[in-house]
Amino acid sequence: MSVGVSLLCILANMPDPQLYFSNFTFQLWPINRRKCPGINPYLDSLFHLYTPENKETSRVITPFDDRSLQNSGIDFSRKTILFFHGFLESHTSGDGQSIKNAYLTTGDYNVILAQNQRLLAGPDYRTAASNCKPIGQFSALFVDYLVLRGLNLKDLHVIGLSLGGQIAGFLGNFVKSGKLPRITALDPAGPLFNLKPVSERLDKSDAEFVDVIHSNAALFGIQYSVGHVDFWPNGGRKQPGCQDGDKVKIYGLRANWLLFCDHYRSYQLYVKSILSPHRFLTTKCNGYLLYKLGFCDQNHETYMGFAADAKYKGNYYINTGLAGIYVGFTEKFHSLNNNLVK
Repeated sequence: MSVGVSLLCILANMPDPQLYFSNFTFQLWPINRRKCPGINPYLDSLFHLYTPENKETSRVITPFDDRSLQNSGIDFSRKTILFFHGFLESHTSGDGQSIKNAYLTTGDYNVILAQNQRLLAGPDYRTAASNCKPIGQFSALFVDYLVLRGLNLKDLHVIGLSLGGQIAGFLGNFVKSGKLPRITALDPAGPLFNLKPVSERLDKSDAEFVDVIHSNAALFGIQYSVGHVDFWPNGGRKQPGCQDGDKVKIYGLRANWLLFCDHYRSYQLYVKSILSPHRFLTTKCNGYLLYKLGFCDQNHETYMGFAADAKYKGNYYINTGLAGIYVGFTEKFHSLNNNLVK
């Protein structure tokens, strides 16, 4: 190990200065848990539990710390959602918070938002992508611990956005207590994963049912089908409302939305599907052009998102219009949404 790597490994176990810009997290030195192995459960990877009793204030569960589990208020009679955020984000980012709020508004759930802010911070995307595998391995230990303490694995649903989708795949690959029942990947990250073998990226072997929503394929999202069922809203590459002029009108000058608008649409659509499970009826088709031309109108249909049905396989398409654009924003935008969405 070189002197430079040794120094970075020493720094990796210390709280590091972080900078925040427009909901993005940057840090002064990269933390690479492949070169410097050993996830720090108090700095690197934390698990924040929200319940119907604690919707706004989380309680941290530390793997193999029974006291933290007992104090968390987790109820294993409920279904459990485990969500992984993406590059530059944290558990307080809009994606996880919107998903948490939607689940706790509509049902009785444990919602766990993973916090991997240090390991997925910018500006070094390559290091963040490299960290997905060790995060997934550590998260698998966390799931195995919950199962040991009373979680029925069949009641667990793992969801991930962008790099979080790839982390979910690694978790499914490494968990020892059984096969995950479901992984939902929201535009799983493509850069540095598109050319990886299935052992090094998300694929349908990682859970009994893997459903994927593609919204920015071939740019920030993976460019091909990786699940049992892959949904391609609006073709899966560019999304309505994400053109340059539209983005500014809708989201203002928020840098995260100006950069990742198409990418983030996957989670917005998923949130809409939690609140309205039968909103997005999709059609099986061999391609978006064939779908638009009407050649697939008589094919199988299934719902995208929350109500996705495991018995349907393949690629499904839908034109959503402006649905999903204003999820997570102010009441003014929700009012606009009601007037604009078909």
